Amino acid sequence: MLVASSKQFKKFDSYVIEHLDFSMEGLILKAAKALYPYVASEKNVVIIAGKGNNGADGLALSCLLKNMAQEVTVFLMASKNEMDHGASFYLDKAMALNVPIYYLSNEEDFSFKVFNDTLTHASVIVDAIYGTGFIGNVSLMDKKIIQIINSKNNIPVLSIDVPSGLNADTGMVGNVCIKANLTVTFVAYKQGFFNPDSKLLLGEVALETLGFNADLMVQLGFGYYVKPEFVSKILKARRYDGHKGLYGRVLCVTGSPMYPGAAYISAGACLRSGAGLVQLCSTRQLMNQVVYRYPEIVLTALDATMLDVLNNKQAILFGCGKGYNEQTEYELVSLLKNARVPVILDADGINCLTNHLDLLHYANCPIILTPHMGEMQRLLVNEDEKDPVLGAIQFAKKYKTIIVLKGPLTLITDGKHVFRNSSGNKAMSTPGMGDALAGMIASFIAQGYTYLDACVFACYLHGFCGDELSKESYCVYASELVSFLPKAMNIIQNNQKK
Repeated sequence: MLVASSKQFKKFDSYVIEHLDFSMEGLILKAAKALYPYVASEKNVVIIAGKGNNGADGLALSCLLKNMAQEVTVFLMASKNEMDHGASFYLDKAMALNVPIYYLSNEEDFSFKVFNDTLTHASVIVDAIYGTGFIGNVSLMDKKIIQIINSKNNIPVLSIDVPSGLNADTGMVGNVCIKANLTVTFVAYKQGFFNPDSKLLLGEVALETLGFNADLMVQLGFGYYVKPEFVSKILKARRYDGHKGLYGRVLCVTGSPMYPGAAYISAGACLRSGAGLVQLCSTRQLMNQVVYRYPEIVLTALDATMLDVLNNKQAILFGCGKGYNEQTEYELVSLLKNARVPVILDADGINCLTNHLDLLHYANCPIILTPHMGEMQRLLVNEDEKDPVLGAIQFAKKYKTIIVLKGPLTLITDGKHVFRNSSGNKAMSTPGMGDALAGMIASFIAQGYTYLDACVFACYLHGFCGDELSKESYCVYASELVSFLPKAMNIIQNNQKK
């Protein structure tokens, strides 16, 4: 299952037109032909069409219906001079075929009365008003039409690509949204479809790939949706004859007097997700606090040199709660110049990196970055692509890093492969969650997981813990999540055996 953002879909359209000898009109017709079977047996189809390509899909469908001698009526939400080229092109086709077409401009028009009368006889309403590019609130007239459609509980509604009024990236609604019985979406799933709140608006979702190869979509940055059965195959069983030396040594250079909890949470996540040895390098006062809760953690004072603490480690976590200052920047530069094992950079480790991106080209260690959207945008400040999702993929490829872009449907990419995490929920919008995730990634890398597997599994496990805990809690806190990790891993391992 592939998923993408609205900008990725726009990029996809541009690519197939420029490189695969398609025209926009040809793509629209391809979409209409994929839609036709869903209304082929309907006696009276009513299509509400907007001014963009979504409306063009509806108009092209009306032509197919008319050619098959089916009863179809189209109501336009825009005049012809407002329409994009594709919609205007298929409006001319529909008019040439004598498809009944009415323009809805205000409630006083004759067309509005025809609209209400026609709906009483409709066997299906096709929503083709807004597509994947919609953001914000619908206009007053469109809102009125959508409210009327939603009031017709006895008439099924088919939405083309996305229900009109739904933000395809977030699954959120402005002032109103179509409530579809069926959404026929094209090429791949939209990010917003995985917002639980959108499910009541989508109805059943049918995917039509339009015959395009999945390899092409992956090439353009579409992500594989990470399902539980995929993740359960990643988790490694503990060995019968295992000992702590088999499960890796992690160095955590984290925390500060202002953010002591970051060290506590990240080091705890390393430990409780199975690392053999966790060594914390921080201030003496902070380490005393952490070891009180986790006596298993090894301590190294911050005044030790970076070279002294790098030896015999399989992964290094840097940045959680460090603070954005000259000392953190100095330590980061020293680390990236001397490390020879994977380095996971989080929080202020990423913020300090923005001043030293050249180090990514010269570092002698794999680097994993775990930015949230704002941190990703700071990394992209001098890059051509500013969109966080597209930019993360290009950044990972350019600098040969792995990016874990945190947020709903967290994105994991090395620039070639893209994964979108399926677990997690809004109850996890609490402090310290990023620290826990970074610690888990470091732990799995130290345990010998491949870098991508470590990131994918950590993201899924992180969200899975949040999902399980939120069944009984309005909010889920990072410290609770860390405590739940061993039990969650046991649940996933037991599911492997079923």
